[in-house]
Amino acid sequence: MFRPPGHGQGRGRALELTLRRHRNNVATAVVGTLPSRPQALLLRVGDMLEVVNGAAPRRSAVCDEDGSTAEAAFIGCSLEAAFSSVREGERIFFDDGRISGTIREVMPDRFHVEITYAATGAAKLHAERGINLPDTELDLPALGTADLEALAFVARHADLVAMSFVQRPQDIEELIAALDRLAASHLGIALKIETQKAFRRLPSLLLAVMRHATAAVMVARGDLGVEVGFERLAEVQEEVLWLCEAAHIPVIWATRVLESLAKGGTKTGFTSGNGRTFQGDRPW
Repeated sequence: MFRPPGHGQGRGRALELTLRRHRNNVATAVVGTLPSRPQALLLRVGDMLEVVNGAAPRRSAVCDEDGSTAEAAFIGCSLEAAFSSVREGERIFFDDGRISGTIREVMPDRFHVEITYAATGAAKLHAERGINLPDTELDLPALGTADLEALAFVARHADLVAMSFVQRPQDIEELIAALDRLAASHLGIALKIETQKAFRRLPSLLLAVMRHATAAVMVARGDLGVEVGFERLAEVQEEVLWLCEAAHIPVIWATRVLESLAKGGTKTGFTSGNGRTFQGDRPW
């Protein structure tokens, strides 16, 4: 058994561990301080959530004596470009769509979100979960400093580079130019189709990547399903397959089979799309 020294004097203290055998204490030791675990936020439909610029610690809503919300819950977001790009009325999704909301107010360092959907009526938002902004035009460079550093390593050791969240033909042109500078034009390029914007612009993206010797497309069905709606995912992925077939570009499917349905009660790309797709006559 174990207990904190002083028994209940607070969290973050060292633990006293006792080994017992036949109801007798055999040995006692003190274990070093254990790190505290970040607490999840419980969010319900109608709640307000502040998204704050930077790595601010998350905080649950503060209620007054009669139970009304005095201060909204908030979380931090490290993507600085989001705060200059979001607009009132745009949608926002958290944790692969388990929680969604509408942006109601935008300020320079934060924006307020009204929660409009939570899986099972009330859902917990844990740390390090993804955020999707399907209606927001984010002004982000295709390749940041960290990407270029990683690309130099990839050029020496890999066979293929996957481009996440590709949105414009210019993004692909920048990647091809960077590979040429690294004498790595032999590497294959896989475009990850993860957003509504990438799906709408897929013909122009394919024309751009076909300048490269070896190319493929990955349908990232988790993020894509969140953005276009899982009820449309089968239709959308069929259109991706048709376009890539016409362009003679192979397609990779990416999905976490049944994971989010089993863990959180929400559909995945597998449950929403495969049944309809496999009824067709295509080998994929």
